[in-house]
Amino acid sequence: YASVSGNFDHWNIDYVRLDEFRNVNDSIMNDAALLDAGVSLLNEYSQMPWLHYKASSSNLVKSEQDIRFRNLHSVAKLAKTKFEVFENGVPVFDGSLITTPNLPPFAIQVNTSLVQGTFPTSNTDTTHSFHVIYEVENSPDSNLNNNKYDFHQQFGTQYAYDDGSAESAYFVTSSGASIAVEYNIATTDSLRAVNIYFPKSFENILDRSYRLMVWESLDPEVVLHESYLNFPLYSNGRDVVRGIKLEEPLEVSGTIFIGIKQTDSRIYIGLDKNNDNQLKNYYRINGVWSNSSYKGSLFIRPEFGKFTNQWPVSVNEVTTDKFDFNVYPNPSNSLVNVTLHGFDNTVILRNMLGVKVRTFTASGTLTFDVSDLPTGMYLIDVTDNETGDSKTKKLLIQH
Repeated sequence: YASVSGNFDHWNIDYVRLDEFRNVNDSIMNDAALLDAGVSLLNEYSQMPWLHYKASSSNLVKSEQDIRFRNLHSVAKLAKTKFEVFENGVPVFDGSLITTPNLPPFAIQVNTSLVQGTFPTSNTDTTHSFHVIYEVENSPDSNLNNNKYDFHQQFGTQYAYDDGSAESAYFVTSSGASIAVEYNIATTDSLRAVNIYFPKSFENILDRSYRLMVWESLDPEVVLHESYLNFPLYSNGRDVVRGIKLEEPLEVSGTIFIGIKQTDSRIYIGLDKNNDNQLKNYYRINGVWSNSSYKGSLFIRPEFGKFTNQWPVSVNEVTTDKFDFNVYPNPSNSLVNVTLHGFDNTVILRNMLGVKVRTFTASGTLTFDVSDLPTGMYLIDVTDNETGDSKTKKLLIQH
């Protein structure tokens, strides 16, 4: 069912047939159709860095691939399934052709096709992509539009378990809780950012701080990186992750865990429910790490590129030139001015522990008094409530 609390659940219409001269009894169609979108041919990931794939000595490609389809006709049908992989329009390998000689009426069938090859590594670019076509063949067929599915096997600069579509949202209701996703990095490289999808919901989470975390292990807990305070950023489009840059590149290899540590209330993270990597998802409450109890793949991805990624479902780089504000005087011991460019902004002043000290809704120039606050470094968070853009700057109070 759909939820009024946010865009976490979705109605799906599988089949729409419009034609003239139809009637209520015209419900049968001579058709066999693929039931799933194309999926990754990689063993673990939906995508991974191209340079990592080329450097790995392991076999990272599946040995077999399932193709699910259905007979929508009222009589049994003969159907064949296959897939083929292309590089720049040239066939490079395929899956074995599987024949189903007598698929019963309205039945669902899963054919397991053997993967007959692997992705060639001669391309010298830093990112690459292969075109995969999944297909079900049967004749006659009144609707050929659902017989093929085009899928692009992406090799960018990030790892991902998710398929780029979040059917739900994941959160842990506990201040100080942590969320982590396990990754096996194929070669030693510099982790530069973490890409996260923060879905919009009935709760505005833009003022809830967190720290970006990288762990070498969870038990015992070995922290490789803990960032300064960050705040969630909504994307300009659905399912588009935001890149959170590490203060300095971090050399990693082998198994690592990446995620967040909440400092305020719960933070929503996109969850792909079509690809189950539950055993890779962890949460920590009261000092104890546990596997997630929910199936799916979290939209938390390690990024090894130069903080950008060409794929549409990947990184929407956080830029600083489109959204900005000014703070003066800085340092200050009395009045502080914040010059705003939007018409509806939320301004939050925090101490370095992430605790809210002041909250305002303002436009134009906001002026407030800090003479009663202790000397120290503070953070000013400004969010444009119309666009969702957000930025943080430091303010030094010095008496």
